[in-house]
Amino acid sequence: MRPWPNRSVEEYIDLIKSPESAIRVQAVAALGILRAAEALEPLIHALLDPDKTVRLRAGQALGTLGRKEAITPLIKALSDEAWEVRSTAVGSLEKLEAYEAVPYLCHLLKDPEGDVSYNATQALKHLPDPRALEPLLEVLLEGDKSRSFMAAIALGSLGEVVLAPVLEALHQPNPIVRQGLCAWNRKRPLTLVKFESLHLNLSKGASQWSIPKSKRL
Repeated sequence: MRPWPNRSVEEYIDLIKSPESAIRVQAVAALGILRAAEALEPLIHALLDPDKTVRLRAGQALGTLGRKEAITPLIKALSDEAWEVRSTAVGSLEKLEAYEAVPYLCHLLKDPEGDVSYNATQALKHLPDPRALEPLLEVLLEGDKSRSFMAAIALGSLGEVVLAPVLEALHQPNPIVRQGLCAWNRKRPLTLVKFESLHLNLSKGASQWSIPKSKRL
């Protein structure tokens, strides 16, 4: 979607107020392409537009704009009723390297819409943070092949993470998860951290562990 020719940034900002949603969509998209600093507040306001496509384009534009002031509004957009908007907000927060969004991204790991949970896992892979360890482990242990694979890769970004001992504890080796382990580890030796204690309570979705000195294979 390209900007209309011969339009100024101010004109696009005015067009965000148009009663026609198609025009608002075009205006928001154009502001994202132009990356104009003065478009920040209008784009943040557009995240509340009644039309989900406008909200989606606003989320994309804010990620492109690259301003940290957009992080809090984008975190709020993670609760949008439209999964497309939630998914777009995840991608923009990843672009902005918004580590403060990690707890909210963890919540989306179990979003009912697959695209949202997938993008949340991708974002956590690129925003390695120990706060994501337990939520990612829970996804890993749930047994969904696709989600477990992505969770394994995201866990790998945390560094010396224990995955093989988790599988041993469950007595349910999952080749899909093992493939995920290899996917992030192709360029360096696989590191396994042996758990001294691993207590899983899947009914409550909680896990506790201690991580001692690692052993390198």
